[in-house]
Amino acid sequence: MTTTNIKLASRRTAYDDAMALDYFRKFAAFSVADAQYSLGYAYLYGVGTEPDLDEALRWLNKATDQGHLQAAALLAEHQKEKAC
Repeated sequence: MTTTNIKLASRRTAYDDAMALDYFRKFAAFSVADAQYSLGYAYLYGVGTEPDLDEALRWLNKATDQGHLQAAALLAEHQKEKAC
């Protein structure tokens, strides 16, 4: 990561996260798998919103059903942690 990227990342605010979440919701409603994954990730880790496991799993499953590999990996990781 370059110095410029680090500075830009450090300037991210809760407002930016909430705005991104709004866009993810809009695109996820149109079955865009990347947006569904991003929405699931946000709900899982509380980025721009309060964590919500049910919503996270709902969106990650939708993305996985469309063949989104990162969503599938995140679901598998969650199930592995849950089993331990």
